[in-house]
Amino acid sequence: MIEDSKSFASLVAGTLKHRHHYDSIIAPTLADARALLEENADIFFAAIVDLNLPDAPNGEAVELTSEYKIPSIVFTGQLSEGLREDIFSKGVSDYVLKTGQYNIDYVVDAIHRFECNRNIKVLVVDDSITARRQMKRLLLTQCYQVIEAESGLAALGALEDNPDVSITITDCHMDGMDGFELTKTIRQTRTKESMAIIGVSSQGGSSISAQFIKHGADDFIVKPFIQEEFTCRINKNAETLDHFAHLKALNNQKNFLMGMAAHDIRNPLGIIDRIVKRAISSNPTPERMEEYLKMVELSCGGLLELLTDILEISRLEGKEIVMEKELSPIERIINERIEMIKLRSAEKNIAIITDFKDSNVLPIDHKRVAQVVDNFMSNALKFSPQGSTVTVKTEARKDTVIISVCDQGPGVNEDEQTLLFDAFSQLSARPTGGESSTGLGLAICKSIIESHGGTIGYERLENEGSRFHFSLPITDIQ
Repeated sequence: MIEDSKSFASLVAGTLKHRHHYDSIIAPTLADARALLEENADIFFAAIVDLNLPDAPNGEAVELTSEYKIPSIVFTGQLSEGLREDIFSKGVSDYVLKTGQYNIDYVVDAIHRFECNRNIKVLVVDDSITARRQMKRLLLTQCYQVIEAESGLAALGALEDNPDVSITITDCHMDGMDGFELTKTIRQTRTKESMAIIGVSSQGGSSISAQFIKHGADDFIVKPFIQEEFTCRINKNAETLDHFAHLKALNNQKNFLMGMAAHDIRNPLGIIDRIVKRAISSNPTPERMEEYLKMVELSCGGLLELLTDILEISRLEGKEIVMEKELSPIERIINERIEMIKLRSAEKNIAIITDFKDSNVLPIDHKRVAQVVDNFMSNALKFSPQGSTVTVKTEARKDTVIISVCDQGPGVNEDEQTLLFDAFSQLSARPTGGESSTGLGLAICKSIIESHGGTIGYERLENEGSRFHFSLPITDIQ
């Protein structure tokens, strides 16, 4: 971010971090930006550039990011029509005026769009090589992958070779197969949920746009178009496809969770059913009946724990639970939770060591963060061998505090680490004392920490063991 206003740059950087976990490096002058890029340009995937800097009052910073081919958004206080045309001629992806919070949101979402677009293939179909090159140039400023076709038949061949194309932009009037016929043919195999089709034409009027829509297109753009209209419309269609994909993933997850929940509920209910039937049919002795009741009590306890966790994660992910934040010392919360589990740690002769560098007061929901600490500590005790050590650390880093729990257990296999924070994930590692688990605890922790604007993660330690960690922002980012 090339921006000389420290407070404004911090606000934008904080929003980028909170929403998408992007790290920002702020350069207040052109000289600072040049030094950063000369040292390591490869670490940057996008740039936010102010036009008016102390050592670059005429937009020279745009030329710098263009030189390094970094997708750039100009974020500036004022912009004339002539200056707008000038910056677009230098390959800038977009520009936004500094007029309010909405503009910050727009820039943050546009940066995220760059990242998403890198995985999106766009097919451009036009019999004019000039038109194809113009559209390709504009699409590249938004980080799309672009494939070209000079006719409708060539487009069908390109789609056969590239089945992962998700946006097709087609001209209307072409020799052989025109844009209407191409759109209709594509729709025979590709739904609106999997591909967006956008018609373009310099001929005709509203009737052509209507015909495109009726043949299955999602949008229509009249040539000649300005850069902003073209890129905004394409990005909006890409966002719609993202929403479709997200809804499909949520539906698949819902079906998976329902199946897992039904399986985990059926087991204890089956045990209870068998015990009750045995008690009714066998006229058991009082001692035997007491054993049966204890088995029923144990099964009911596991069932209630599972149902409580299912309701908890449902409410958290549905945003029904509001985090009641207040300033709290994180180290005090950790010490409280350690006191609560000392008896359990003594049963396995496990020592708990704390390593607190400082006292950190954070804007957090005391009860919910304590729940995360409980889960981390409980898992550490479950999977640690007798006579081992569990270490709890806190470390302040710039704008966050990192809390980590390290144990000396077997660790998590590399191919299972991506499943750790998914609901109902059951891994190959087993508790060392036969303890049970619903498979929802870490998924609940993830929702709680992300609701605080933090991150959660895992790494396997070199000497054997695990490090579970989460970060919390020092300041409350709304």
